[in-house]
Amino acid sequence: MANIIYNQNLHTNTPTLLLKGRDFSNIGAITASEIIYKNNFNSANELSFKVYKTIDGRLNCLWDKINDYNLIYLPEYGECFDIQVALTEDTGTYKTITCTSLAEAELSQTILYDIEINTEADMKRPDYNPNFPTVFYRGGETSASLLHRILGKASHY
Repeated sequence: MANIIYNQNLHTNTPTLLLKGRDFSNIGAITASEIIYKNNFNSANELSFKVYKTIDGRLNCLWDKINDYNLIYLPEYGECFDIQVALTEDTGTYKTITCTSLAEAELSQTILYDIEINTEADMKRPDYNPNFPTVFYRGGETSASLLHRILGKASHY
């Protein structure tokens, strides 16, 4: 969860938008407009903004590097985002970037093969204990904890 910082007028300052590669290498700081940040408590945080091709009549030097393969990092909030880019060429050329928190974006792409929870096939597992059916979280008995079983399939998370 982001720690949103307010200034003396109780407004938020414009966050720094750092463009990073998938290996978290810095590419550069983005100049953006119409920044919207949504801090969700029960789902992935979201961020959206627009980046124009020209800034003050000059070509934006990061224009070609803003693509779906890179990440956005907000150092003030300590949060990294997966991005999707849409190009618009109506009244001015700009890219609309919509972002999802990186952790949730990566975990949502994990496909769970051969996992069943509290079914007859699940009860035939060798480590199944009939005294402990699978519930969302069971700290002492990880084989009966849904959270532990799913994260066991997503070891990168």
